[in-house]
Amino acid sequence: MNRSLLLFLLALSLLSVLPACDVGDDDDDTSDDDDSTPDPADTDDDGDGLSENEGDCDDSDAAISPNESEATCDGVDNDCDQGTPDDIDGDADGVLCSTDCDDADPANFPGNTEICDGADNDCDGTSWVTGEETDDDGDGALACVDCDDSDGANYPGNAELCDGADNDCNGFDDMGNPGVAGEEADDDGDGQSECQGDCDDAEAMTYPEAPELCDGADNDCNGLDDMGNPGVAGEEADDDGDGQSECQGDCDDSDAMTYPGAPEGLLGSDRDCDGVPGGSGSLSLADASFVGENAYDNSGSSVASAGDVDGDGLDDLLIGVAWNDDGGSNAGKTYLFFGSTVAAGGPFNLSLADAFFVGPGGDRSGVSVASAGDVDGDGLDDLLIGAYWNDDGGSDAGKTYLFFGSTVASGGSFDLSLADASFVGENADDHSGVSVASAGDVDGDGLVDLLIGAYCND
Repeated sequence: MNRSLLLFLLALSLLSVLPACDVGDDDDDTSDDDDSTPDPADTDDDGDGLSENEGDCDDSDAAISPNESEATCDGVDNDCDQGTPDDIDGDADGVLCSTDCDDADPANFPGNTEICDGADNDCDGTSWVTGEETDDDGDGALACVDCDDSDGANYPGNAELCDGADNDCNGFDDMGNPGVAGEEADDDGDGQSECQGDCDDAEAMTYPEAPELCDGADNDCNGLDDMGNPGVAGEEADDDGDGQSECQGDCDDSDAMTYPGAPEGLLGSDRDCDGVPGGSGSLSLADASFVGENAYDNSGSSVASAGDVDGDGLDDLLIGVAWNDDGGSNAGKTYLFFGSTVAAGGPFNLSLADAFFVGPGGDRSGVSVASAGDVDGDGLDDLLIGAYWNDDGGSDAGKTYLFFGSTVASGGSFDLSLADASFVGENADDHSGVSVASAGDVDGDGLVDLLIGAYCND
């Protein structure tokens, strides 16, 4: 065998023991592949920075890779780590997120009690009864607390209006009188309610600007019963108890004897309110009368106001009876009636007087009587009594007696000799005291002065 043949056989034997070579296989993989074609697992298909060969368990979703945090309760292995739990209790309400309808709010989970907050607290798919946690009228209050979710003017905390509705949802239509129902209703059908100013919503004739009637009521709600004299209270009241008020035509509602249809009074008075003074002059129409004690007394020979002798605020009366014989023949007597005694009117016998003043026989005391005014400045009016036949200064010289109010204020019987002061005529036949009167304060000293007439003085 020649040398060339041996070399050929040796080369052929070496080829049989060497592994075959893949054309173009430039990677280190021992598999039979062609390294000239790239491996798809080396490609980052979803652009999240990692390929499948680098651990991306879902290279079609950029939100899934070992670089991502595990998102709970989505059923996806977001971080490509099967060891990271997906079903957790995110809001610590005791219910896993797989069954919790809102795992971000611990007030919402299956079996919880539904409350009025607009959320599905019990995870039944509805909030309260369907629609109850909606705000249909847009007033900011849910239907489950709004007393009228169809009206945006009615909701808790709103200001109450005079519209007949429960605007503040307190259960009452109570504008102007909180807590009292019906303040916004027109109970009497006159077109106005109490909150509109109706001062008597039970009376249809009474409401603001109604015509004022003569019925004792405040029909126009101005605060006054003032028919016939707007703005003046009491025009519809019967002040004197005669059965008729001023608005009924009573021309003097302070006098029970004066009213329309009353018997006409004394000369100059208009007791029947017809605008024409009476002219009958009948003394039977007097409010009070005073009858003498005895025959031939000639009571009333003089009369006068006594002023306020007893200080009760009422003026008192003096009646002189110059021919009374209680103190002797023609002694004369004077009677004092307090205003409080006669204020109610009626007939009086002079024996019922509060005080009596008796002179001596022949004096004819009481021929003149008068209030002296407050001579002593004690606040009580004093009395003057004239006795023009008194003989102390000579036959028929006359005499005048002064009694202080403080002396007689309690009433009683007084002899003229007990007078606080007396004034004796200068001469016989002067007849001083035939007239007596208060002169007022002539000298300006603050005390009242006196006048005494002596018509026969020479």
